Amino acid sequence: MACVAPSVAQVTTVCYEGGTEASCGQFIPTFCNFLFDSDVMIAPGDSITRCFTLNATASRKCDLTALNTLNVTHGTSETNCDNVLAQVNTTCPMGGFGQVTGAAFQFYGDPNTGACGAPVGN
Repeated sequence: MACVAPSVAQVTTVCYEGGTEASCGQFIPTFCNFLFDSDVMIAPGDSITRCFTLNATASRKCDLTALNTLNVTHGTSETNCDNVLAQVNTTCPMGGFGQVTGAAFQFYGDPNTGACGAPVGN
């Protein structure tokens, strides 16, 4: 179950109602700078996720994701990334996602347990 919270900045956020409560705010500039400065191109329907270690001792991390929701391949706006993830971080203590109205990308912030590393496969 999720709650939706529109804001005056034309950003709509959806908060997760379960999970780990933590702030991922310290990693937002690094993630958004990475997307913008490296001219990352994300194809329609594709996403890029980066994992940041929040607290290695407590085995907590933050996953930040950019998802291209439009049918065009292009980069993202650093300002949209910063603004959306900042709003998600502020209004969604257990993480969530958001998008600027009419923009191509949804941005996800997800604090959770576990460690950053290689995905576990079958």
